[in-house]
Amino acid sequence: MLAGKMGSVRQRKALKVKQQLQNRVGFDYEVQKLHQDGEINITLSRNRIILFGIAFVCVTIFVQIVISNYLNMHIPTRLKDREASESTFAGFARMDVESAAQLTAEECKAKSEKYLDAAAEFSGAKGEGHKGWLYLLAAYSYLHNHDKIDLDEDIFRNLVSNYLASNYVSLALDEISIVKSSSSYQYGNQATAKVIDQVEKEIKVSHPDLYKQYQERSKMIDVVRSEMAKTLKPPKILLPFSTAVASFNLIEQYDKLHKLNNEFYAAAMVLYKKVESQWKEKQPTITDRELNHKYFQAQMSILRDTGDYWTGFTELSLFNELIDTMREGAVKVLEAYGHSSQVARRKASHDIIFWASVHTGNSIHEPHMTEDSLIGGVYYVSVPEHSGNLELFDPRAKSGVCEDIIEGLTNPPFHRTVTITPKEGLLVLFPGWLVHSVKPSVGLDVNKQKYRISISVNLKGEWQDTTALHLSNYLMSNFYR
Repeated sequence: MLAGKMGSVRQRKALKVKQQLQNRVGFDYEVQKLHQDGEINITLSRNRIILFGIAFVCVTIFVQIVISNYLNMHIPTRLKDREASESTFAGFARMDVESAAQLTAEECKAKSEKYLDAAAEFSGAKGEGHKGWLYLLAAYSYLHNHDKIDLDEDIFRNLVSNYLASNYVSLALDEISIVKSSSSYQYGNQATAKVIDQVEKEIKVSHPDLYKQYQERSKMIDVVRSEMAKTLKPPKILLPFSTAVASFNLIEQYDKLHKLNNEFYAAAMVLYKKVESQWKEKQPTITDRELNHKYFQAQMSILRDTGDYWTGFTELSLFNELIDTMREGAVKVLEAYGHSSQVARRKASHDIIFWASVHTGNSIHEPHMTEDSLIGGVYYVSVPEHSGNLELFDPRAKSGVCEDIIEGLTNPPFHRTVTITPKEGLLVLFPGWLVHSVKPSVGLDVNKQKYRISISVNLKGEWQDTTALHLSNYLMSNFYR
């Protein structure tokens, strides 16, 4: 097992986060001193709280009167619905198991460290406590669900102490219950078990009534008392501002495709080797990533100079088959975005930009979007073992609620990505504005295996035509019919 703890450096970072974010609900804390054992002794500035409380009550009453009289609006209190608030926070704390499993333990630890560093830079005194809290949760999420990383005691205690400081005892106990159900706790990791048991005992002593209430509630979690609740029917689900990503397993639908892929692979390698020879003569140290970019530029140069794609591609059956199939797939995606069949077909008839990409074990394609494309697409010609996955980024990470972007980090709680595992004959279509990348093909040896070759097929058009998706049950059933 890889240890989750990172020694004194990690402890100092976690303590700094604790200092900055402690009691993120808005009270003003003063840090008096840092004990040698690493504990922070924090006391409330009582006079300031009293003055703040009086001023807050007066302002709140005045604002409520004004708004009620003139705008007939209601101002809800921040914690009006404790259960709703708790369910919201609970969603931040964990990473999807499938997503976590797609990263190696080393990648998870590296990402966690970056988010922990970022969390330490936010200041509760400047009103940045909530942002820092989201980054702390992101750091925790990258470690929490990976079966090869032990519990990080520093981050876990930080998480629990913040929940307790905000009086979210049930959330703290939820985290304990989740860890206790993990294999790390159940199958002999004594260090993890010791930490969890100790923290639970501390909560039982410090919050006995809430601890008892939580235990009783847990026993009744499956009990439905209300008659209305018992007869509740499945809801009509609306997914506002959704992102449709379509995949078509073409090799199962077209039995000649494997042969066509092999023909395209051979042609693609002819041009690639020509480009490789030219550039390695000019620049012997050129990387495989840079070489793939030069390969793209060579294809676009032919298109600009001749008005058509390289004849080595256009003479192949796969070229026309794939162009037509991409257009038909785009029609289905555009219909899901609310366009009529006629409008969808007209938009799908726009120009398509077509090029091949060649990846080795040392090349990646950085996160990017296709600025002039209505629909972006990728088709996989050759997918040898260890081929890098297609990674899709959550577009909400750069929305108005996440205006502060830290370089190299995706804003939490939208830091999770969706990974699509490529396979030969798979066609994936998505909006042109969706940020995507190609993960490294670690372990791919082109001296013994094929290259990883894909084809990009981007349909020209406007981004705004794929931003109005509101998927309901009805639309989803028709889309997947």
